[in-house]
Amino acid sequence: DKWYAGGVIKELFSRLYALELHKHATVRMKLMVPSVDNSFRRRVRSGAEESQFNSLLEIVQVINLVSCEERYFWSLESEGGYSLASIRKLIDEKRF
Repeated sequence: DKWYAGGVIKELFSRLYALELHKHATVRMKLMVPSVDNSFRRRVRSGAEESQFNSLLEIVQVINLVSCEERYFWSLESEGGYSLASIRKLIDEKRF
């Protein structure tokens, strides 16, 4: 998934992805365990692996996952709510 602004996690941290035993693990799954390297096939080595691991830790330390239902937002309203008036206005603006 492309959830991080810099790109796809498995591409940004390719050395760590190679160590991961659960290739289809979600971010939520990885953050629910004591350490993100919990499911690596071996310990992280120094060099590029360690550098990528430290960079990943910097990112995940500021993540706060909140459990909530899937939500939909209507971009025509500033507060995300849906109204017939907003769609009527859009249709009127698109008419020739």
